[in-house]
Amino acid sequence: AKTVASSSPSNIITNMTNVKSGTYKTFNATIADFDTGTTNVISSGSRLIINIPKGWTDVTILSYNGFSAPTYQTFGDTSSQIVGVLNTDVTGAAGTAKTIQFRAKAPPIFDTQMYVMYILADGDVNNAFPIGPLAEILLQVTP
Repeated sequence: AKTVASSSPSNIITNMTNVKSGTYKTFNATIADFDTGTTNVISSGSRLIINIPKGWTDVTILSYNGFSAPTYQTFGDTSSQIVGVLNTDVTGAAGTAKTIQFRAKAPPIFDTQMYVMYILADGDVNNAFPIGPLAEILLQVTP
């Protein structure tokens, strides 16, 4: 999202183009309930999982409104993952979207390359109905 904790459709980002190699980018991974009622809620304890593509380094978690302290781990291929567990329900009421904001450094490349950042949800609505994947964000890195 363009803005922390926003569920406004105008703030949803599905791609980021012309990211300069070696520069830092700030990301807002947001989970929101688009049902405007408050009867159905994304249950506390549900997880937001951010899979950061290989080559993106120096990841720093900046904020995590509505989540317990997220975990962060890197893998052998240089990809990494942030996992946040909601510590409160997310309702459809305005302003209740929850965001993990983080920063990462774009990989050093010599030719334009595309990367996909997967943002997933694992949990349920009303402790009964499962929630699933949220987004695939296309990242274009240029020299």
